[in-house]
Formats: sequence, C-alpha cells, structure tokens
Amino acid sequence: MGNKTGKVTIAAATAATCTATIGGVTPTGTDLTVTVVGNGSVTSSSASGINACTAAAPCTAKFQAGDVTLTATPTNATDTVAWSAGCTGTGTVTTVTIADGTAATCTATISGMTPTGTDLTVTVVGNGSVTSSSASGINACTSAAPCTAKFYAGDVILTATPTNTTDTVAWSAGCTGTGTVTTVTIVDGTAATCTATISSGGVTPTNTDLTVTVVGNGIVTKEPTGETCATSSPDCSAYSVGDTVALNAAANIGANFDGWTDACSSEGKKTLILVKMDNAKSCTATFISSTKTQTLTLTKEGSGTGTITSENDELNCGATCTATVPQGNTLKLTATADATSTFAGWSVDCASAATGNPAVVTLDADKSCAATFNLKSQEATCFDQGGLLTTTGECLPAAALTSESSTGGTGSIFKGGVSKQVNSQYGAYKTTDTVYQLLDSVKTAGILKIDAADKGKKVDVLVAGLHVSSIYQPEGLAWYMLVGCNFCPLGWNLGVESIPTQEALPVLEKIKPLKTVTLDSDYLTVYMYEGQLYYAGPLDIYLGYRVVDTGKIVFSTTPIHLDIQERPAQ
Repeated sequence: MGNKTGKVTIAAATAATCTATIGGVTPTGTDLTVTVVGNGSVTSSSASGINACTAAAPCTAKFQAGDVTLTATPTNATDTVAWSAGCTGTGTVTTVTIADGTAATCTATISGMTPTGTDLTVTVVGNGSVTSSSASGINACTSAAPCTAKFYAGDVILTATPTNTTDTVAWSAGCTGTGTVTTVTIVDGTAATCTATISSGGVTPTNTDLTVTVVGNGIVTKEPTGETCATSSPDCSAYSVGDTVALNAAANIGANFDGWTDACSSEGKKTLILVKMDNAKSCTATFISSTKTQTLTLTKEGSGTGTITSENDELNCGATCTATVPQGNTLKLTATADATSTFAGWSVDCASAATGNPAVVTLDADKSCAATFNLKSQEATCFDQGGLLTTTGECLPAAALTSESSTGGTGSIFKGGVSKQVNSQYGAYKTTDTVYQLLDSVKTAGILKIDAADKGKKVDVLVAGLHVSSIYQPEGLAWYMLVGCNFCPLGWNLGVESIPTQEALPVLEKIKPLKTVTLDSDYLTVYMYEGQLYYAGPLDIYLGYRVVDTGKIVFSTTPIHLDIQERPAQ
C-alpha cells in the first residue's frame, strides 16, 4: 500500500509523543469469469481458482490484482483456440490482467480444423530403400531419391530394406536405433527428419521365433505386409536375430483392445508396437467385449460407382453401409472405384484423408464418411480396357507404345497404332502394318495418359512423320508435321525436310504444333491420318507434347510404323 505520513507539532520545553496504529485489511479479490465455446476445457495455471471450465460449466473465481494465465485443452488435439471478451490471442494459452475492484471476463472459442499434415523427410545412405508402413507417403526412398511426405500427428513406422540382406541399418537425424525398423513421432507443425545408414560387412544373422497369440475378438497383423499373425500362422514366426518386427492390433466389431502381455507387456495398450528379436519371444494381444457403442454411416456420392470396405471386413458398402462399433474403436476405410469410375476423395468425418487410402476414423462419437466416385469418360474407359476410342465411338484394341521425356523418366502412358480396313471393317490398332499405296484405307491414331507432373499445364501437341524414299534428294528422307494447314492434304505439311536425321527428338524440338491445349484431362487423344497413302516407302509416326513454359518434350519412342508398298499391278 506504500508509506503513510503523519504530523506532530513540537512546543518548546514540552515533551511530545505519537502512536501509529497499523491495521490490516483482508483483501476480498476480484471476480474472473471464464466461458468456453466448443469442446474442451480451460484451467488457470498461474493462480488457483479456475479448474476445468467447460461449455457446460463456466467458472467464476476471485483473484488478486496481477496477471492470471489461462490454458485451454481442446478435446480434439487438432482443434484451434481463439481468445476474446477480456482476453486476446490464438493458441492454447492467454493472460488476463486483474485490476482491483474491476470484474474480468475471458472467453475461449475452440474450433475444429482439418489438419494439413507435417513434413517427414527420409534420407538413405548406402544401398537399399526405406518405406513407411503405418501411414502412406514414404515409398521406396533411396540414396538417389530422398522422400518427403506429409503425415498427421502420431507415430510413423519406417522399414529399411538393404539391397544386401547381410548389411546393417543404423537410424539417426530424428530417429534412433539399429535394425530394419524405427519409429518417428510426428508433432503437428514441426517438420521431422530421419536418416537410414545402410552399411556393408554385417554378420550373417541366425533365426529366432516370434509367437503371437490373440485372445478375444480381434486380429494382429505384421506391418507393412498386412499378414495376419496367430499362434498357428507361419507368416509372423521366423525372424533373423536382430530384426525388428512391427505388429498392429485391431479390434473387431464388439470388442476393444485391452493390451499386450508376455514379452510385449511393456507396450501396454499401444496398438502399433515394435518387437526387437534379440531372442525367441511370445506376445499376447487381448481383446475384450465392449457394451458402449457408436455408429459409423457410409455414403457414396458422385456420378460413378464403387465400394467402401473396412480393414477387418466389418463393412462392405456395397450392401452394408452402417456399422455399430465399440466407442473409441478406430476403423481404416478403403474406397475402391469400379472399372467404369474413378475415386475422387473423402468428405464429412473422413475429409482429412483427402484422396488417400485408407481413411482412418476414430468412433469417439457417431460419425459419417462419404466417398465420391466419378464416372470415367468413354475415352478413359476404353483406355483402361486396352483400347483407343475411334471418331465413331468404337473402342478398338490398341498397342502399347514406349515413351520417354527429354528431361528423363516420364509417367505418361502411350497407346495407338495403325488400323487397316479389311472387308469394310477397321481392325485393332497395331504398332506396325503393311499397306499398299492408293489401295488400302488406314487410320492412325494415338492416346496419351498424361504424366501427372504435367497436369494442368499448357502444351503444344506434336505429331511428326518420317518418310524414307528416293523421291527426297539428297538425303533420301523427309520429316512431315501435322498442323492446322488449309492447303495441305489432311493437315500434313512438309515443313522440316531439311533435318537430315532419323532421330525423333531433334525434330520434335523444332516442329510447329498441331494445336496448343491445357492438359485439364488425364487423357489426350490425337487422330493423325485417315485414308489412303500416296507414296511408297517406310513411314514412322511419332506422337508427343511439348510443355510451353519449360520446353520439356514427352513423346512415344516406339513409332507407329507403316510399310507402304507400291500398288500391285492389276
């Protein structure tokens, strides 16, 4: 409260006295009222009084003047927190300043948020590869091709596969241990790394046994293979000394996982565990019946068709699209499109899985998941059936053509060829065929399933034909290009005859395009020629596209070959 002063008057030759009486006042404190909107609780950490306030139970407590720190704990770890009405900021913690005699308030609003995932980067040193088993995304990373993928908070199991089985594996830079398996714990918003160092000179291992026993209504699988483990199953039994085995316990409908015992007892109720095979071991997984249940409802949307199944086959939607499961159970759902459709993604309570499989949903409440299936185009359906759609809508079988990119490998798939008319009917598209000039009628066409890396880009569509004949002097060959030419037969233009090469790539780098398009579709069909051919001599036709902004060229290295013979004498 500070120092207080008084006044004493002194009279000459008169003694004076003064008494100071100091009396305490017990402070009563000032009210702080905390309100919660959403699922979670708020507690004060810097001063007692606010304890586990919820939306159903707001709190009011008295505090002395000064700062009070409040901490929010969302029920769902991915939810966000915003503070208002007397406090400010976002995140799980805020501070309220208490002034004597002035009541204070604070509101925590807890909102759901779809997680975007956190990067995990895996690097390999040595000869071998690394793959993730507990979540998709890391697939066959090597020293030449490190991998980065997004994962949600939790444990990700990584498995190393040395090229030489006697090599040893050591984990570092964000993960630890030796042996072929390690675990990386992902924390939302914090990028993670892991390095697998594969070294030669390992000792040839000896074998030891793992016995897995299942008690109750559930299964144990070995990851990443998904093989079911049980006492009678050989798939999970014999291992090399020093191996690490990943086991996953999953309860069936009507049960909950109750935990591990025997050699795995230290793992408690973790469903995904690692077992180090330094000697023979036995592990028992126990599942118990559950009476409290939640309902999962599955729906299918879109113009296409498909099925949704669960890991343990409780659901096959299909026919069964609802399931009642023990509260807290986690289901892994897989969406599989029918042959005429494509899977476009998850929504509702499985939206965080986007277009991935499986979608993981925990039944802490009644939930719904929807999978969207879209009907394929006729073009795509015909391609998947091994054919090429004609201009009249007929699906004719088509040959596969090898392809490459000017920048290296490509994800494009080419099909096409030459279709010759016999008895007024066009047959399958062949890679090569013999035809007679001014006699046989042919169609040449090709289709590309676009490299995913080029989807959405603007490209020049390229068609080039190499014709070898003595009529071209002095080289004996000429390159034609297919363009939108008004004065050339069917659009073919003798525009690059001066290039004295039989290699396709240098020509495709220079020729004019047939057209320029944006690759919005997964497929690109090009009809190149229809009719009779005029000049004898072998003709090779190449199809491809050139990315406008980079110059990258993707093309069929296998040409469509026509052996054009002179018309036989009548």
